[in-house]
Amino acid sequence: MIGKLHQFPTDRDHGFNHKELHEERLPKVESAYATFLDSKGVDGFPGKHTDWHPRPAGICKMAEEVEETRWVADRTVALLNDRCTTDQPFFLYSSFLRPHSPFNPLERFAKLYDGVEIDAPDFDLTEWDRQPVRVRKYGESKDFDKVSRDEWVQIRKYYYALCSQVEESIGAILDALANSDFAQDTLVVFASDEGEYMGDHGMHGKGHLWDTALHVPFMPFDPANPGDG
Repeated sequence: MIGKLHQFPTDRDHGFNHKELHEERLPKVESAYATFLDSKGVDGFPGKHTDWHPRPAGICKMAEEVEETRWVADRTVALLNDRCTTDQPFFLYSSFLRPHSPFNPLERFAKLYDGVEIDAPDFDLTEWDRQPVRVRKYGESKDFDKVSRDEWVQIRKYYYALCSQVEESIGAILDALANSDFAQDTLVVFASDEGEYMGDHGMHGKGHLWDTALHVPFMPFDPANPGDG
């Protein structure tokens, strides 16, 4: 198992006999990615190496070979190569954090969308009047009523850039599999969890606050400690 498992408690094996974890909120002692960064002399996760603009989006300035999406692919390829020495069947689960927020692609991928025309969200504030109260509360708590259309377009471009990073990494894994001795005997399944509103309906992420959570203070985005957005 490589990457984000998101099963708790995080220190259990959850059926895997090998785990290399990387999650947004994980004790450093349990994070294989954190150990990897330490071995390379890199201080902090990608969020610490990102030039944030006022929204949770910006360009990650990490060296590409130590960035988190690339790390998942590299470790997966390494394990595939290790399996070439055995004829025993195996199950390998690789899980990428991205394109989950915050949106901080590497510059090379962000440039793919320079000059690309991308629509802003189809939303105006009057829509909130037709939605459950919790939708407005969620949007207002994150200042979505103050996000300009140009800002949403930029955020969306960064989101698509992260998708491109994941796509390239999956390609590297598939190439390694194709060059292996067991390519014809391997079933590949690609799946994701939730999607991303990206400003549609005045929302962001995968959902919104429940009624019971309306009185919980919203923690604003902190560029110095982005967490998972």
